[in-house]
Amino acid sequence: MRILSLSLLSFFLFNCSMISNVFEEKPLSVEDYYKNGIVLFDKEKFRKAKDKFLYVVENDPGSYLAIESALYLGKIHFELKEFEEASYQFSYYMMFSKDLANIETAQFMKCQCIYNLTNDYNKDQSKSFMAITELQEFINNFSSSPHKDKAILMINSLRNRIARKYYETGRLYLKMKNYDSAVHYFNLLLREYYDTKFADEARISNIFCYILADDFDKAKDYYNKESNNFISEDKLEEANLILKKYQDGIGFDGLYRLYK
Repeated sequence: MRILSLSLLSFFLFNCSMISNVFEEKPLSVEDYYKNGIVLFDKEKFRKAKDKFLYVVENDPGSYLAIESALYLGKIHFELKEFEEASYQFSYYMMFSKDLANIETAQFMKCQCIYNLTNDYNKDQSKSFMAITELQEFINNFSSSPHKDKAILMINSLRNRIARKYYETGRLYLKMKNYDSAVHYFNLLLREYYDTKFADEARISNIFCYILADDFDKAKDYYNKESNNFISEDKLEEANLILKKYQDGIGFDGLYRLYK
């Protein structure tokens, strides 16, 4: 009886083991991780999706799925506002992908990353110059892109920001009575960013510089030379009024205008 019981127990355990093996899940493939990543991405579960795509990249480097995962990783980092990491992934994708439509998307999103990393006008503008270069390259590469208009708007925004940087630097030198340096920055603005909203302000400030330096004739000559280049009629009139108002010195009113 005891032998029979042991035999039945052994038979039962053997069958349980067989059933367990039958229902044991197969390990997920790289393709399964990729597909799961897409599902999670579409549900905006970005951090979980990120883990899936990283698995693909690390376990099947250089493959088609790894390259496509890089595009998703770029988009995920972008959504998480991790713009440095996103830019890297987009650059990687652009280098190895053959999908022109997705390369266009990757390049534009890389431009957006660099744009989002730029500083306010009163800080270093090196990334603004970099962003303008990247955006212009995108426009050159994809001149018919639906993103072209937005890219142009971003360039104009950056150009105005840099122009303001030069304008405010010039104003600072103006307040310090360093007129040569002030004129240098105003002219730099006019040479490179003549079509921005700060161009007319730079022209008016140059006139103001020459008046403060007690060189009214030079202020008048400058006005006559630049009068046809003013973008705004109102600013042209403002410049003309400054010449009339301060021809005998700037007085208290002029000082207030300088330091406001």
